[in-house]
Amino acid sequence: MLPIKSLTANRKLLKANIPLTSVTGEIISQIRVPVSEDIKLPELTEQLSEYGAEMLVECIRSLPTSLENAQPQSSEGVTYAKKIHKSISEVRWSTMSAVEVYNLYRAIYGVYPLTTTFKDKRMKLFEAFLNDNSIDHSDKPIGTIEYCDKTKAIRILCKDRRYIYFRSLRIVGKRQISALDFYNGYIKNIPTDKRECTVFRNQ
Repeated sequence: MLPIKSLTANRKLLKANIPLTSVTGEIISQIRVPVSEDIKLPELTEQLSEYGAEMLVECIRSLPTSLENAQPQSSEGVTYAKKIHKSISEVRWSTMSAVEVYNLYRAIYGVYPLTTTFKDKRMKLFEAFLNDNSIDHSDKPIGTIEYCDKTKAIRILCKDRRYIYFRSLRIVGKRQISALDFYNGYIKNIPTDKRECTVFRNQ
């Protein structure tokens, strides 16, 4: 158990809101963790938590050795992680490849759904996946949305002229519906060259 003074000091540190850049120290334990191509944020968080718990127990068990073998942190490859805001979920079709959109979906899964705008309607996109790596050589504009009967999903054309697919969608203020229901209710009678998703104007 920590002494009362230490507990008080810890509370003060927690309230101090110290900038992340000031938190430095040597590395006393680290491992490389393989990350699968389709893993999402909740799954990765759980996986890393399990690794972290095991490392903590092992580190404490052999603390003198761990401290003796501590290594300084490298300044190379250091990046600053900005605070996540819901605006990050807005897909920018003209600047993002299909893989980049899919990676964004995985990175914020469970925090924010991907969003876009179609015919001035705000729309949330769910159950994303990549189907193939083929390039669309047509003259369809980037952001074109259409129904793919083969995958039973809505697909949207990205910057690299590859598609990302969604099995369900939701117009803000409406209930979540399947890709087929969205096609029948919102885009079936709209010409393909008029089915373009855009970025919300206020951003």
